[in-house]
Amino acid sequence: MENDWFVSNTGHPDADITIAAFPQAGAGCAVFTQHGKAMPEWLELMTLNLPGRQARFNEPVCTNIEALTDELASYWANHSRPYLFFGYCSGALIAYCVARRLQERGATLPRRLVVSSYKAPHLVSSGPLGELDSEQFWASLLAYNVVSPVVAAHRELREIMEPVIRGDMELVAGYRHVPCDPLPIPITMLSGERDTWITAADVAAWERYTAQGLTASKLPAGHWFMEENGAGATQALIAEAAAVRG
Repeated sequence: MENDWFVSNTGHPDADITIAAFPQAGAGCAVFTQHGKAMPEWLELMTLNLPGRQARFNEPVCTNIEALTDELASYWANHSRPYLFFGYCSGALIAYCVARRLQERGATLPRRLVVSSYKAPHLVSSGPLGELDSEQFWASLLAYNVVSPVVAAHRELREIMEPVIRGDMELVAGYRHVPCDPLPIPITMLSGERDTWITAADVAAWERYTAQGLTASKLPAGHWFMEENGAGATQALIAEAAAVRG
């Protein structure tokens, strides 16, 4: 159902600005709960609530990126107050695709796109993960920085999450890059200063996707900065929203 696509992590219905957060593969809408608790009253954080997890556990996982981005674009095309997109890890690709779909429709766009811990769309490669057995699958997820080592270390958690992550990886693998006009909004690229997977060239590669300038910002953390430096990550998001608020 349309109203299920994003869930508030703040409970600020009268906020001036909304951050729409797109989390990493396998994550549900509660993943940014602690960050949401630290948001000011003028800011609402809403996180993507995909099927197959949490309250939507019994629904089939989305594996068609075109169909999903159409649904999400319809949701945000009707949003009444200023908003920005935040995509974390593989969520950055989905956030970009939704923004591009809104652009194609001539709909109201987010005021800015914040991407993090992920390579630019034309560099995306998830590898041939679908046919791997469980052990090989998790080893590949770690190699591609799809999941954190903390998650991968818990076998019980792995058993619960594996079907969802496989579906999310199929979703990302379905992306086919087609060069198009840059978005008419600024892009911010957030990354951890100790992230060895994201290079300076990877950060700069996002510049081709914006006609309004790329800002790069590094946080004192590794690849998984939202978990490693939650307070710093929250402040970074608040700063992005404050720039939109003006």
